[in-house]
This record gives sequence, C-alpha cells and structure tokens, in this order.
Amino acid sequence: MNNFDSIQVKFENTEFFPSPFANTKVVPFVTSYFEILKSAVDKVNTEYFWFFSSFINMKTIDLDYIPKQQASQLHVWYNTHPKGGTNKEGNVMLVPTKQFKEQMNTMQGLRDFKDIIYHAHNNLYQAVISKIAFDLSDPISSYNKNKQYYTWLFNKELDIKHVPNFYPSFWEGVRMYSWGETNDIMLVPKQENVKQFHDIKRKVHYDLDYPTKQMDIIFISEDNPSAGKQYNELKEKFPRAKWSKGKHLSQTLAYMAAAAASKTEYFFAVPTKYESLDKINFSLQPDRLMRPCHCVFGSYDPEMDLEYGQVGVSLFNKGLIMKGLKPTKEQFKFLYPTQIVD
Repeated sequence: MNNFDSIQVKFENTEFFPSPFANTKVVPFVTSYFEILKSAVDKVNTEYFWFFSSFINMKTIDLDYIPKQQASQLHVWYNTHPKGGTNKEGNVMLVPTKQFKEQMNTMQGLRDFKDIIYHAHNNLYQAVISKIAFDLSDPISSYNKNKQYYTWLFNKELDIKHVPNFYPSFWEGVRMYSWGETNDIMLVPKQENVKQFHDIKRKVHYDLDYPTKQMDIIFISEDNPSAGKQYNELKEKFPRAKWSKGKHLSQTLAYMAAAAASKTEYFFAVPTKYESLDKINFSLQPDRLMRPCHCVFGSYDPEMDLEYGQVGVSLFNKGLIMKGLKPTKEQFKFLYPTQIVD
C-alpha cells in the first residue's frame, strides 16, 4: 500500500466503511466534493492523495496504484456493476496535490480539471440505494418513510426494469434526478421538511421512454333523463369511461363511489353539467412532484357570465377522496352516487 495522504468524506444516513489507510483525515460531507477538496488540500503533505467517500468499500480498489512518473492527471474510479449504479463522476479519486492547488481557483467545478483519467471498475462496492415503488396518489409519503441519503422512487405501475443503472454525483452539489415525461422515476436526496418534490431546488431531468397509464374517466349523475345520452357521447369519444349513477345521497358518498370504481390513483370526474368535452385534455397526468391534491378545470356559465371550478371536469386524487379530507385551498372535495356502468 502506498503512503499517500487520504481524505475520507463521511456521509450521514448510509452505510459506512472504515478507511484502510492509517493517515486518513475524515471530514463531513458539506455542499460538494469540489468545495471539500479546496478546503482540505492545504493540509495534504504528499505528492498525491486519496479522496473517497465513506460509503465506498476501498478494499475493492488497487491501493498500491502509482500514477506514471511526472503524471499530473486526476484519477477517478467509478462502478460499472449493474446492481451498484453507474456514474463516471465517481467517489474514489487519486488527486495530484500541486496541480489541483494550481487549478482550483480558476475552476468552476471539479469536472473542469484539465486532465482527468476515468477508471471503470466492474465491481466497485458502493452503498446500494433502495428502490421503492410509490403510489401515485401520494409519492411523497414513500420518500419520507425512507431515511437513507438517497431514495429511488418509481411508479408502482411501472416495471422496475425501467429504473436506470445510475448513481448520484457529489462532485458539484446534491441534486434530485428524474426521468421521463411524467417523472415516474426519481432519485431523491434526503432533506428535511420536504412537503413536495418541488421544494428541492436543484434538479436534473433526463429523457426516458416508458409506458404511462391513462387516468380513468368517471361520469357522475343522479337519475337525470338525459344522463344516458350524455354518457353514451362520452363513451363513444373515450371508451375507457365508466358511469357512476344512482339516487343522490350525498356528495361524499357519491364521489367515494366514483373513486371506488376507478382503477387508477387519479380519475377524471365528469358531472352532468359539463361543457364541451373538446375543451378537456383527458390525457393530462398529475404532477408527481406536487403534494397530493386535486386538479380542477374551470367552467364558464355564459348566462351568468361567471366562472366556476366546481361544476366542470376535475382530476381527483383517489386517496384524498377515500380519506374524506375536508376542503382546504389546496385540497377540496365534492362527492355523489352508487351504481357503476362500465
């Protein structure tokens, strides 16, 4: 084993591996690797120094590695094993002390170092990040239950095989990662007081193709004479529509019945007093980054020259409906009937 100095970055809420080196300075993770390196490099007394995370098992690394004579490159080791997550911005580095000091004040970030050599490692052990299937009606609760430094979240309707082989980067700050048009796959850092994923400021998004399930459409009526005709028109345009009908008992029971008929975690509630269906986007998906809520489409009454949110089509959160939550500015409800026609 060489005699280079070493710096181990200690992470909270994850697996910890002791340093294999005798001369190791342990520092807490704050902000980014780049900032830690800049603050710690002045105390390094060797030509090179090891820099690595506490969630890395360094026994899988060649600790006797010696750079070529007079070499000035930053060496980075990264995992390629499919179960461990891959990112070239790895968590094990051998840093040339003099060259880093010379460049650090002109660099915007660690990736700006002039000469980086990346070493692919087929079994570099780093702490595995849990994968949790979330319920679309409340993704944030799945996140809050996990206490790890990062959490993989994916829609329970999605095959886990769609989750990419990826690991977060700590080079220049902690970020939330998301994939696909609907954000059904997310890699989220542990932070306090997160009520919705929009609260996390730094985000990176990647394109990814995967199937997205459309939300159910439930037509809701009492024993209206014209309801059958309205439903048939709706069904002709949107074959996935269902009909929740029956004697008016209460709004709460009516919408709970409609929610129970839905096989999706959100559903479009279509009342008899809807406007033209051409104005409604029935392919709309709920925002996975928001807290659980309902989405209301405005409705205009030309006779009264008034706009309403309550009489038009709404995209309801099934979980909130079934819990019978009382109305607030963000979460509200109004409910209806009993027999289901598919």
